[in-house]
Amino acid sequence: MKNRFFSLFLLSAFVISCTQQQGSTNPIKGVWKMAGAIKYENNKPVDTLNWDAFGVSEGFQTKIFTDQFMMFVGNNIQKDSVTGEDINYGQAGFANNYSFENGILTEYNENGTDNFQGWKKEAPNKDNEGRWIARFKIDIGSNHYSQYPADYDGGDGWAEYYIRVE
Repeated sequence: MKNRFFSLFLLSAFVISCTQQQGSTNPIKGVWKMAGAIKYENNKPVDTLNWDAFGVSEGFQTKIFTDQFMMFVGNNIQKDSVTGEDINYGQAGFANNYSFENGILTEYNENGTDNFQGWKKEAPNKDNEGRWIARFKIDIGSNHYSQYPADYDGGDGWAEYYIRVE
């Protein structure tokens, strides 16, 4: 009986240890809230701006990464100047696979709603399954990350800036 208990204990410790090691090898896994954007000039970050700097005081964008899947949902409030109604439908989308290697995040975006449909339709990079392949250069820390289009070499642009929620 002691041997079974000890064997079960060792097996449990091994599984927990492997699970913790596996989680630590994927720094992007988790829930992220967009806090603003980083402005780039001549391929160098020059300023970090919050939502208010873009005239968006109300709104959100959240990205969730599991071991295999990515999902995002967002909406910034854009009110009609006459009716005061929100005229932005927002967007949500998911990737049924992604990879994060050598500072590059590659998302295989399967489907989504509203604004996502237009982005996917216009996207030049699609695989043979019709998924929109989005690639980003990632700068990541333990509680933040930014994503900048990997295929853009224009020198001036914007990176989305996220903070870890979970």
